[in-house]
Amino acid sequence: MEARQVAVGWVSEEARPLEVLSDKWFKRFLPEDRRAVVPTPKTTSKDVGNTYFAMQEVLIDRLGRIDGAIHLALDIWTSPNGHSFLGVIGCWHESGVAQRHVLDMITFTERHTAENTSNLILKLAKRLRIEDKIWFISGDNASTNTAMMRILGSNESLPRVQGE
Repeated sequence: MEARQVAVGWVSEEARPLEVLSDKWFKRFLPEDRRAVVPTPKTTSKDVGNTYFAMQEVLIDRLGRIDGAIHLALDIWTSPNGHSFLGVIGCWHESGVAQRHVLDMITFTERHTAENTSNLILKLAKRLRIEDKIWFISGDNASTNTAMMRILGSNESLPRVQGE
């Protein structure tokens, strides 16, 4: 089980591709008796998903204990095969230390409009129970970001967001 946990940590924290676990040159670095314990990419993929879902309540609890504001940084990324994702990073102070953590990578199935982005942010804020803590949101597209801030600024469930 420890090897599976190490594999999850390695591919997720160090941004390694899952296929590195089956790489013949990687395995040659390992002592022969340890090669058999390296989990497959498929097993590790399932473990990453299970870890993500298991950590949601831990994340919600941690975010709930933040006294101040949470600022969001957004980036929409489209992979070479055409799949789009909305990356959301939360930034805040905790015990006087600046914190920055990925809150989610959301599959983006619609056009990258301000309205669609706003809807995804609202759903995430509700799921993480941080509606009253979000203060500023910055995206990677100036015109979409401005329009998104107008939409979110008019939403009563986000009392700190002022709009533009």
